[in-house]
Amino acid sequence: MLSIVICSKNKELCDQLVANINQTIGIPFELEIISGAESITQAYETGLKKSSGELCLFLHEDVLFHTQDWGKTLLGHFNSDPTIGLIGVAGAKIHTFIPSAWWDCSENEKVIRILQHKPGGQTEDQNQGFEAGKLVEVAVIDGVFMALRKEVGAHFDKTLKGFHGYDLDISLAVQENGYKVAVIQDVVLEHFSLGNLQLGWLTALLQVHRKYKHILPLAKGDAESSLLQEIRNLVQLFKHYIKLH
Repeated sequence: MLSIVICSKNKELCDQLVANINQTIGIPFELEIISGAESITQAYETGLKKSSGELCLFLHEDVLFHTQDWGKTLLGHFNSDPTIGLIGVAGAKIHTFIPSAWWDCSENEKVIRILQHKPGGQTEDQNQGFEAGKLVEVAVIDGVFMALRKEVGAHFDKTLKGFHGYDLDISLAVQENGYKVAVIQDVVLEHFSLGNLQLGWLTALLQVHRKYKHILPLAKGDAESSLLQEIRNLVQLFKHYIKLH
């Protein structure tokens, strides 16, 4: 069984998503909706402990699925390789030692399959990085969709406050426990928001990087760590700091 955990702040969006899941998933599932949590790590860890499925999907509520029977597709990817511990729909094949967002990398290191709404009402079909197949191993994933194999033994760090840093943290925790992280192309989400960076995001980013400095940088597949990318992300980190202060 697949367990689905949603940290909900908007009942209308959540109800819309639950109806969409029922129409598209194609497999039995259990649903844990966590409301009123002080942090997303608290909500997700609560949902993880309450869930009974062998796989647990952590999902933002401002999305809709466009793929029919996507649950079967997701299970198929996990069944094809028992070393895969975490699957997303957006991520990067490299993550630097310098604190950085997952998207702070070159375009050829990003792996994404999302129908992303943009300011002004446009929707961008983001579909890149899948030259090697419909599943690509990555270093980190975005938190919009995170499917976790529970036997990995990874947990959400409840010392992370607010609603940031959890996706980077769980990506690195899974790999520290010896499992792979991957992004898939054949489960298509429509995502209605871009999110926004706040000071809490920067604080969480620095906290996670301190925690996992012993395994960073990470590079997967054909990606290679480089001093140039570290320097670029150091500059970007200063830009984030100046903007958020």
